[in-house]
Amino acid sequence: MAQFTTTEIAERAHCTSKELRVYLRLRAKAAGNPIPGKGSRWAIEGREINSILSGYRKHAAALAAQRAAKAAQAAQESSEDASEADLLAAELSERKGASGA
Repeated sequence: MAQFTTTEIAERAHCTSKELRVYLRLRAKAAGNPIPGKGSRWAIEGREINSILSGYRKHAAALAAQRAAKAAQAAQESSEDASEADLLAAELSERKGASGA
């Protein structure tokens, strides 16, 4: 059966080869399989492609959800920081008004 490289499979997954290799390393680690060492190449059998593509799509969706949650949390914290800054500014202007009167 034909073997494929990560670049060929990444094209089908609409991602970079690096993103796919990150997923493949996670997948191999979880299954307890050896990971190609530095300088080695992934040789992926054709029968594995659908499984890899399906798993990668789930992995990418989970990463996107994590990033979105992190961004929402950062936006919330930024909003809270801005509210605190507004309160401090109002308090300072009140103090200036009270001391100037």
